[in-house]
Amino acid sequence: MTQAVIAFIGDPHGRWADIRQQIRRQLERGIEIQAIVPVGDMELEQPLDKELAEFLDKGIAVHWIYGNHDSNETHWYDHLFESKLKHNNFHASIADIGGTCLAGLEGVFRGVVCPPEKWPVFRERILAYS
Repeated sequence: MTQAVIAFIGDPHGRWADIRQQIRRQLERGIEIQAIVPVGDMELEQPLDKELAEFLDKGIAVHWIYGNHDSNETHWYDHLFESKLKHNNFHASIADIGGTCLAGLEGVFRGVVCPPEKWPVFRERILAYS
């Protein structure tokens, strides 16, 4: 009997051909992969659903978590958040994969994304702009 597993892919940084090859090797060995979970820094040159299409076609689920490098390029961001798998982002949620419950929490916490033209200055309890 084969064992069902979840393949976690940490920080691929665009090395998708290598990742696909490794997943294929595991499937050839009889490992029953129920889900693939890339966890950040994907650097996708095409939508995630196209990058992993051969595994989606085999019925393998794909869930993902956004990483801090995934917004470095507009197209990397779009290839996640505009892909057919956009709803499979499980940041701040739970995914049940074959009876295994996964809780997702991304590690991207940016202090300031778009600073205002003038920073607020706090004097006593009154908000004023300098």
